[in-house]
Amino acid sequence: MKLSLQLAIGILLILGSQASGQDVSGRFYPEKQNYIVGEPVFVVLEMTNVSSKVIELDDGHCVSLTRFEAQAAWRQMSPLAPKQGTGGSCASTIAPWPPKLTITRRFLLEGPFRLDSAGVYPMKGHHNVCVRPFDEGSTPCKTEEIVTDFDVSLSSASETKKARDQSQQDFVINLPVGIKSEQVQIVYFLTGSFGGYGMTGRPESGKHEYRITTMVDGKAADTLKALVYWPGCQIAKISVSSLISTTEAGFTCQATTSLPFTGRIEQLGALRGHDYEVEITLIAHWAMDFFEIADGIVPTFRISGLTPDDGGSFRGQLPDVTQDVLASSVGNNNAAFHPHSPRKIYR
Repeated sequence: MKLSLQLAIGILLILGSQASGQDVSGRFYPEKQNYIVGEPVFVVLEMTNVSSKVIELDDGHCVSLTRFEAQAAWRQMSPLAPKQGTGGSCASTIAPWPPKLTITRRFLLEGPFRLDSAGVYPMKGHHNVCVRPFDEGSTPCKTEEIVTDFDVSLSSASETKKARDQSQQDFVINLPVGIKSEQVQIVYFLTGSFGGYGMTGRPESGKHEYRITTMVDGKAADTLKALVYWPGCQIAKISVSSLISTTEAGFTCQATTSLPFTGRIEQLGALRGHDYEVEITLIAHWAMDFFEIADGIVPTFRISGLTPDDGGSFRGQLPDVTQDVLASSVGNNNAAFHPHSPRKIYR
């Protein structure tokens, strides 16, 4: 598969925010790296419990607790009163929030400013949360504010069409900082005048993004669907109905819980005297419905590799797929266990 380079329009700059003594850190960033002028701009707020204790977060009516401002004065529309950000995933969260757990909110970017021409717009986002130790409902909550800077990049429709008319065009999946790209697993399916085409992404180390070629047999794809998995995260879905208007997406890690697991494998003759591990694979039958295909190879995801002891027993931590929003909502999950060595696979 040939991959061509595409210069991204605009540079995303994100500055995280955590005041001294805060229990919650967070950052705002655009849902896409580039938008078309006139297209609704959505912003993601990522919040992490950076304390050492389980806390309770209440950002209740988060529409009234979130606001955005344009930092360049010439972009502001004075003297209009500030408008607040809005979003579809803005429900209150009053639940145990363990240390290091990250949650996200999604907002429509609105405020006393106009984003009406191509360019890069420096923005500032504000969000207030109310935090208290969990199970101490009578304790007054502590208000903390998350403030971060980010850029919104806009291009004209003609610029986007010109880019899509290139002989080679990639769809970009941006990865969060700190993720080992060689452990990311991607399965995708393209549709267009050529019919349908499915493939898995090739693991590569040291990458901040994965690029998917959207040309098949010299014809441009119209739509793309992808599933993205990284150990410790829930399986994320990406669905693009028009590759003309959308050429990239971000992978956000929604942490998943783990369950202890113990198993034992029969010491078959072929295994005796060999170093091997047990590869555990999730067989995602439900992905066929997501990709809207009735016949084909069922997508799989490598969940873990465990090394058995001399008696063939192995133990480790496996992700709890019942807590995975995507996998549990459609069900029909199976796992396969394959002992293998670096040189030969035994089944």
